[in-house]
Amino acid sequence: LISISKEEKKFAEEAAMAVSIELTKEYGYVVLVLVAYAFVNFWMSFQVGKARRKYKVFYPTMYAIESENKDAKLFNCVQRGHQNSLEMMPMFFVMLLLGGLQHPTIAAGLGLLYTVARFFYFRGYATGVPDNRLKIGGLNFLAVFGLIICTASFGINLVIRETL
Repeated sequence: LISISKEEKKFAEEAAMAVSIELTKEYGYVVLVLVAYAFVNFWMSFQVGKARRKYKVFYPTMYAIESENKDAKLFNCVQRGHQNSLEMMPMFFVMLLLGGLQHPTIAAGLGLLYTVARFFYFRGYATGVPDNRLKIGGLNFLAVFGLIICTASFGINLVIRETL
C-alpha cells in the first residue's frame, strides 16, 4: 500500500478539478457579433478589390509606390484600413469569445461597438486622409479595451472559483 499525506491528497484533488462552463442564451449575441464582424471584413476586402481596379494596383503588389502611381496614397489608405483590421482581428475574436463566456451581454455590446467603429475606421482611412480613421473609428480602441477587461475578469474568476 502507498500512503500519501493530506497535502499531497489536496494537491491531487485540486489538479483533477475541472471547470464547467454553461453557455447561456445571451452568448448567442456574442456569436452573432462575431458573424457581423465577418461580414464587415468581407465588405472591406471587396473595397480593396475595387480600389485595386480603380487605382491600377494589381496582385501581388501589397502597396502602391508613389513614384510609380499617382494614386498610391489613396490606394494605400484603403489597403491599410483593411490590413489594420486584419491585424486586430485575432485579438478581437479571442477577447470577444472568452470575455463573453462570463459577460455575454457586455461583451456583445462592446463587440458591436467595435464592429461599427471598425466600419467607420475603414471608411475614414479610405478617404485618403489617415487621420479621418479616428473620428468615429477611434472608438474601436475603447471597445477592445473593454473586452480585455471582460476577459481578464473571466480569467481571474477561473483562478479564484471552482466552477462558473
